Amino acid sequence: VDDANIRAFRYIKDGIGVVLYTRTSIGGGFIALVDLNAKTATKLSTENETDTGFSGVTGVTGTFQQFQNIGLAGDYVYVPMTPNGKDGNLYVINWKTKQITKGAKLVNQSGSYFIGAY
Repeated sequence: VDDANIRAFRYIKDGIGVVLYTRTSIGGGFIALVDLNAKTATKLSTENETDTGFSGVTGVTGTFQQFQNIGLAGDYVYVPMTPNGKDGNLYVINWKTKQITKGAKLVNQSGSYFIGAY
């Protein structure tokens, strides 16, 4: 990927971090685990990642424009993925196994989005 724009980053441990990013060639918002030591990244898929409400491509400010916090507890990272004005989910990522699980449904309203997990 050569058109990524990092919107949020959280260092986890042992050279591993999680990145939320948009792309200039595709609308949406994406998640990747990055290994800073190996200089590699693993994209993690979510069911609504191509929704333009993440990137603001449609002229509405996107969710990732103001993302403030990625939750972390033990082996798990918590990322709310809610496109602007639409329902979404909290995604739970086991950063050691690179497994992503769709968690709780997040109910949204017009013009709003979740900007972090605390």
